[in-house]
Amino acid sequence: MEAMAAAPTFEFEGDPQVALLDAVRAETRLAAQAEVRRLKLIVEFCTAHEANEAESAAQVEFGRDTGLALAGPGARCVSEFAVIELATALGMTVDACRRYVGQVLEVRYRLPLIWDRVVGGQLPFWRAGRIAQLTMALPAAGAAHIDRRLATVAHKVGVVFTEKLCQEALDTFDPVDAEARRLAAAETRHVNVHREQAGRHGTLDISASADTADALDLETAVAQAAAQLAANGSTESLDVRRSMALGVIARHYLGDLLNIDRPEGSSLVKPRRVTINVHLRDADTGRCDTTRAPISVAQVQSWCTHPDTQIVIRPIRDLNDHIRVDAYEVPDRLADQVTERDGTCIHPWCTRPARSCDKDHAQPYDRGGTTSSHNLAPLCRRHHRAKTHGRWRYRFLRPGSYLWRSPDGHWYHRDGLGTTDLGRLGNQDDPTRSGCLTSP
Repeated sequence: MEAMAAAPTFEFEGDPQVALLDAVRAETRLAAQAEVRRLKLIVEFCTAHEANEAESAAQVEFGRDTGLALAGPGARCVSEFAVIELATALGMTVDACRRYVGQVLEVRYRLPLIWDRVVGGQLPFWRAGRIAQLTMALPAAGAAHIDRRLATVAHKVGVVFTEKLCQEALDTFDPVDAEARRLAAAETRHVNVHREQAGRHGTLDISASADTADALDLETAVAQAAAQLAANGSTESLDVRRSMALGVIARHYLGDLLNIDRPEGSSLVKPRRVTINVHLRDADTGRCDTTRAPISVAQVQSWCTHPDTQIVIRPIRDLNDHIRVDAYEVPDRLADQVTERDGTCIHPWCTRPARSCDKDHAQPYDRGGTTSSHNLAPLCRRHHRAKTHGRWRYRFLRPGSYLWRSPDGHWYHRDGLGTTDLGRLGNQDDPTRSGCLTSP
């Protein structure tokens, strides 16, 4: 691996604070120049891996590469497997890379005036990318209109102004599609409880997109429930009471559903049910089965003090146990162990939850690989395809530790702590001999 260049040193004359800020500005200019070079390389890479546009919708079989239309109409499509390689080189998840590359291609091919300002160092790419996110929905004429309107002022306009301009362009250049998008937007309404982001503190983020009238009704209900909690003696802050109000509203609704014929005066509240799955690794650890997150003893105690909470403890599962079966199909107990052990897809940088992943045989079953704890790992469908048909390879070093080789000969180590880029180590079969990776 190439040695890193020594960090530059600065000698300050006069006011050191002014000199320090000048040095920061100089480094910022250098970083902007480096980013422009990277943007050009990404465009060149995408050009080298251009795919037929017809493939973007036609190739859906498990074993075939596909063409991805990452930007608006008129921008080039890119090979899906190439994007997976690029994502790994950039240290991104594939989804993040697709968004980033889509912005690059949108600016390069559909916003040429803005692209010229980026390449000329007059506009940071994050501003151009923010515009590109909004213009992807526009037809070519609409994107060209936005390009002309914003090219000279892109360095100072905000998101709200750009959104308004893009909506006007869509109404003007494609009114039929504008109405179709309005109707389609109604189908994107959702409520997400982000269970995969749960932590030891016992909180979860919730996001939603709703009809305006429904959202206003919810706001009214939350405000009234939060006020009632205060009237009942709660001393929590307003924000905390508003979050507690969601649980109150939910349990009252469930109580109504499940107790339609309830006796008058009985509780409307459905008891909360929290399932805790206890497993063993190095020590006893509790994990909430619904959120897959560790749970502290104090958190469980706080739940137990609530009269409407039911705590269910599942049997202990030993993650160090070696399970093996003499069949290709993966039994539930083995799949659960692999899921608990790895947590996510084990491809470099990927964060897809393991529970939704395929359970892949590291050494193929038809080539002597076993269906066991020491030969199974979770791979999301995208990376499973890349491994099976896209020349990605990995070795099972030990449970929870994997060594990957990309199609271009780059090596990565993936374990429970994340991904380590080992660089290009040639075609050797065992990078542990190079000293870059400690042998398991």
